[in-house]
Amino acid sequence: MSEHLIHLRRAWEGTFVEGGAKVVRRVDLPASWPADLSTPFLLSRAFQRPPIEPDRERLLLRFASVSGLISVHWNGQELARPMIGTADLELALERPIPARNLLALEVDPAGFNGLGIPWGTIALVIRSN
Repeated sequence: MSEHLIHLRRAWEGTFVEGGAKVVRRVDLPASWPADLSTPFLLSRAFQRPPIEPDRERLLLRFASVSGLISVHWNGQELARPMIGTADLELALERPIPARNLLALEVDPAGFNGLGIPWGTIALVIRSN
């Protein structure tokens, strides 16, 4: 079984609450969050469907170093709600995969396993059957 990884590093949109107001910023992963980050926030990223051969390959999402991850949404539907303390996760994506996709992550910094440790190595995995 072979794998090809497409890393989702750049161009995430982060929605944070600062001073009672929502602030949207570009975020690149992995990220080192500031020590004063204390409220849950949302990260989202749009991307195109990678070229795969549906009869021979499947698509997964792989998450590493994501302590504090509350929920994973794929195209508006909740895909997972990891247990508290989960740092690594792999999720299979259902077929067919739409041409345009949106991945959204809800994160609670209270669940981080240590400030200053880079957070979030996320990839689409194309795996042969």
